[in-house]
Amino acid sequence: MTTPLESIAVTGASGHLGTAIALQALDRGMTVYAGYSSFKPDITHPRLTWVQGDLTVDAIKRLCRNARGLIHAAARISVHGDKDGRVVKTNVEGTRAVLEVCSALDIPLVHVSSAGAVREHPRDQPMDETRPLKGAEAPAYDYSKAVSEQLVSDAAKKGEVHASIVRPSGIFGQPDYRGSIITIMVREIYEGRLPALITGGYDLVDVRDVALGALNALTDGRNGEVYMLSGRYITLKELARKLESMGGAKAPICIPISLVMALLPLVRLYTKATGSGDSFTREGLTIFRDGHPNMVSDKARAELGYHPRPLEDSLNDLITWWRQAESPPAKMPAS
Repeated sequence: MTTPLESIAVTGASGHLGTAIALQALDRGMTVYAGYSSFKPDITHPRLTWVQGDLTVDAIKRLCRNARGLIHAAARISVHGDKDGRVVKTNVEGTRAVLEVCSALDIPLVHVSSAGAVREHPRDQPMDETRPLKGAEAPAYDYSKAVSEQLVSDAAKKGEVHASIVRPSGIFGQPDYRGSIITIMVREIYEGRLPALITGGYDLVDVRDVALGALNALTDGRNGEVYMLSGRYITLKELARKLESMGGAKAPICIPISLVMALLPLVRLYTKATGSGDSFTREGLTIFRDGHPNMVSDKARAELGYHPRPLEDSLNDLITWWRQAESPPAKMPAS
């Protein structure tokens, strides 16, 4: 493993993954410049500097002026489409600005993409780095991440930046100070706040493992290369049973996802009235319907020393963290 950089910048450092990256970097003895927009976690450290700003060129330059590398973790996640254009503006135009700054300052970049940026079909073959990117017909978030990833790939191939790309699967776990979609879903299942689940599942990966993979990619990732950072596929039914065995609520009934999608307007009315299950949108349901059962990270294991921990360990750590936290997240974040 290459010697870590002395200092790095992280966009979206107040987000779920960004915070984990910042904390892991501090553990390695690095100086961290942590970018945030409005929310700032209550985390202080002698080698941690919070830098407020948006994803414009000027703001990113301020963030990176003393850094030796940048991890671009900022993104707008949505299962509600992109009616106001903020998903594309944040994910695509923000990436353009990041590339411009990294090129001007000549610092290496790790771009955090998403497994959702590539096509899940065919499902009977392993899902690795060779999968093609999705097109404009995909949900807004997936398409925005596909376009962003292509921008980084093109810039690396042209020699404009030294950049590698990581593609995590479904990130969850602690620390989670804002309440990410999957972590909140796990808590709702654990506490028995969902009257029913749907069939289907997804590959879940611990946020701390993704953070380590991204940090290693900054020093060991090859220019222009993509690295899948997956964990383990699990159905929601199996997840509920695991959480029940860990002291959680009794696993609820499981309804065919096709039926839920057919009755989606009624389902939305119910979840809005009860304040639970905000991922029950057509885009959110599609994630679990199409979740690939065999995402592989062999390339990251070989080149980045990536070794995701067992899912059971992540769940136990998350439950312990909830119990210890004074004010754990209690509702879905706004899209």
